[in-house]
Amino acid sequence: MYKFPLLVAILSILTFGTVLSQKNDPYELIHNLTEMVNPDSLARTIQDLEAFVSRYSTKPNRIHIVSYLRNRLESYGCDIEIDTFPYINNGFNFEQYNVIGKIYGTNNSAPLLIGAHYDSCCRTDSSPGADDNASGIATVIEAARIISQSGFTPRRTIYFGAWAAEEQGLLGSRNYARKLSLLGVELDLAINLDMIATNRSENYRAYVKTSSSVTEHALFFGNLNGGLSLIQDAPTSNSDHASFRQYGYPILYFHEYDFSSYYHTSRDLFIHLDMNYCARVTQAALANLYAFSQMIDKPELVCVGNNGTGTGIYAQWLPVKDAVSYRIKLQSSGDILLDTLITSSLSLSYEDSSFSSLSLVNFYISAVDSLMFEGVAVTENIKLSDKPLALNEVKAFSDPDKITISWKAPSERDLKEVIVWVREENQDVFVDFGRTDPYSTEYDIIPEDSRHLYIKLQCVDSAGNNGAESAITSGALAKFDRGLLVISDVSTASGFSNDSVRGYFRALNKVVPTTVIRSSAKIPNIYKAYEMVLWHSTKAILSQRIVTNLDNLIDYVNSGGGLIVSTDYPQKMFVINEQYSLSVPNESPVNSFLHISKIEFVNGSRLEQARSNLAPTLNVDPERVPSQFDGNLKEFCAITPIAPLAPIYTGYTSLSGNLMNNKTIGIISNENPKLCVLSFPMFYFKHNEICDFISFLRNEWGYTSIPIVSSNKGTFNFYPNPAGNVVTVTVEETGNDINIEVFDLQGTRVLQLSKKWYEMLTTKDIIVNISKLQHNVYFIKVNNETKLLLKR
Repeated sequence: MYKFPLLVAILSILTFGTVLSQKNDPYELIHNLTEMVNPDSLARTIQDLEAFVSRYSTKPNRIHIVSYLRNRLESYGCDIEIDTFPYINNGFNFEQYNVIGKIYGTNNSAPLLIGAHYDSCCRTDSSPGADDNASGIATVIEAARIISQSGFTPRRTIYFGAWAAEEQGLLGSRNYARKLSLLGVELDLAINLDMIATNRSENYRAYVKTSSSVTEHALFFGNLNGGLSLIQDAPTSNSDHASFRQYGYPILYFHEYDFSSYYHTSRDLFIHLDMNYCARVTQAALANLYAFSQMIDKPELVCVGNNGTGTGIYAQWLPVKDAVSYRIKLQSSGDILLDTLITSSLSLSYEDSSFSSLSLVNFYISAVDSLMFEGVAVTENIKLSDKPLALNEVKAFSDPDKITISWKAPSERDLKEVIVWVREENQDVFVDFGRTDPYSTEYDIIPEDSRHLYIKLQCVDSAGNNGAESAITSGALAKFDRGLLVISDVSTASGFSNDSVRGYFRALNKVVPTTVIRSSAKIPNIYKAYEMVLWHSTKAILSQRIVTNLDNLIDYVNSGGGLIVSTDYPQKMFVINEQYSLSVPNESPVNSFLHISKIEFVNGSRLEQARSNLAPTLNVDPERVPSQFDGNLKEFCAITPIAPLAPIYTGYTSLSGNLMNNKTIGIISNENPKLCVLSFPMFYFKHNEICDFISFLRNEWGYTSIPIVSSNKGTFNFYPNPAGNVVTVTVEETGNDINIEVFDLQGTRVLQLSKKWYEMLTTKDIIVNISKLQHNVYFIKVNNETKLLLKR
């Protein structure tokens, strides 16, 4: 495990001289900042919040609490973000508000976050919540106060979060963590404080929970001021740190050792708190906050691994801004094999004959700045072998005319070639398809026709030794075809096996070449090898994997491919909170994309006016539908296509009065983008009618254009996609005025912009401000051409 250098010196865990022999300026600065923590300042915040009597999430006074928090953070120089989200309780929506202050750093490195929840539990008339959790909020505000009054400028941006509705299931922090993840924001550390002011012993102790990557730093800086014993406790999901850990962010969580006797009662009052103890825990948290805010970035490894001899390693990395050296440590079974600083190179080649008795070496690298302040380490485990190891991160990407295999550059220096082994679906043996340079990291397979291929790679060294094999996606297929790709899963509770469902869809071969794979497989980006993609599930939760493929699928659809989603209640594919609310948050980019409107078809509406030819009627097969779908199974869907969107009706009748009766249960489009979403699994329909429906989409609605339509073709393109606050639209010369419209997937126009043709003579780019749009999927239409836009 990586040891922070100063911790090494003070606790005598290791001995390493150069970096850790003295307390340099950064440590003095952090110590001095945390010595500014004031128990009286903390007490003021706690008493102010206690004065609200109750901060229960449904109380109307939550608006005034938000105003108080906003004013406090603004007074210390924070820019304020108010993040809203719904909380549904007994059929009523109690809108909630996260308050986030931001103090910006001097560079663009990943920001830090310190947060606590401000709501209390569990009564609307008296829930003062002094310890739970006014004490945590007091620390968040104290952190901003010290920065403001000290003149300290952090290297990294710091977020100060006050979370709503924690007591209802971490709703506020989960909403914000999800939002950061969807926006692609990286956090270097998320600190959480919950109940930090109760103490009943002479010795100050506190629980600390950390991600393993920051444990050594957290313990060292937590003890920088002394006077507090930190006790490691396994991470749990009982507070807001769990929300950020869920999205892959490193976490650090502080909690009192002596649990309050007044937890969730009207006696959780300031008079029962120990403010000197609260100040000590605050110092431990802020020492970490300020320290991490000054750290330079972690090194990015180009390659690291054994050098092929069995007695050495090789590593290469990219330069880190402001780094003057890099600390390298090698360790095995707790023994230090190497601990050194590299100052004039971005690589390390190291041989040691003692390695011949080892099978695994732990590699650590961290960047050190000019003040000898060391950042967090990047770690890798290196397997030692005198034969080539398996290639890492092997992936397959299929285009209409080829399959491209890629892999991570190997660290071994004595490799001669990579053998590409290929097996067709009906064959038993892999054959040597070709050989290539292992350091090129890519290889193209160009099949003679549509073939169903399994692929694996194997390195050969200069001595002729064959190494371990790397199967693409753990044996999943890489497919080259121009027909239909079905990605299907089935719940065993439905009474059908995956084999029976795959057989059902393979039988579509009579109308279109069809490949069926399971979504449980790690799916390579192979969509563009197909005319149509069908994402199918008999249980909504199985189809949540579509979220991780959304960017690739949008690119596929914008290229001219046809996407069909067919699953039980697609809007329930996304677990929104612990109460499994049906409400979908605004920041979910798939809200409209998979939203199924349970509304009557409105006469005279835009959709009504656009109705055109009838598509085939789909009928449920009574022998396939699970018993819970009771009632008279007659005509289920009469599809009435329109452009650009069409409702899909159900004529399904049920003895239990099913709410879907005569309601819209899907959308369908026959223009680009070609999109069809059904809220009922296709497997339950009569097979011959599904054949007719797929044939209809393919032959009459043109879901066949992938081989001939490139993503670069058409009268316009736009970037970036996904987009942030603006999107740039590039148009071809048309001689006509340019009309740009943005629609949500219910067909409502949410933005319009027009340009005269003569305004476009000098530039073909139009900047469109979409900052007021929610994070979602939209249609962007330029004159008569439409594409999908993902707003994040």
